[in-house]
Parts: sequence; C-alpha cells; structure tokens
Amino acid sequence: MKHDHIGERDAAHKRDHVIRTAEWVLRKIYRKATGPEIIASRNRILESIHKEAQRRSR
Repeated sequence: MKHDHIGERDAAHKRDHVIRTAEWVLRKIYRKATGPEIIASRNRILESIHKEAQRRSR
C-alpha cells in the first residue's frame, strides 16, 4: 500500500511539472502572438487533447 501512494505521488509530481512547463512555454509564445495566432494555437491544443483522450479511452 505504501508503495502505491509513493508511485501516485511521483506520477502527480511529474504531471504537475509537465503542466507547469507547458504553461510557461505558452506564456512565452503568446506574449508576442496576435489574436488570431492565439486562437489557432488554442484550437490545435484542444484538438490534440481530444485525440489523446479518445486514444486513451480505447
């Protein structure tokens, strides 16, 4: 049981790190982007998330 909690904690830490890194990268990119570029980027991100969710549900 204890090892399960450690594994879950490590997985959560890695996931949080990936999310923080992605947010940092997007902030840097969006700083110089125009409105339409930001919208297009967000649409691509949402599409990617949707595809990944579908892949994982199979």
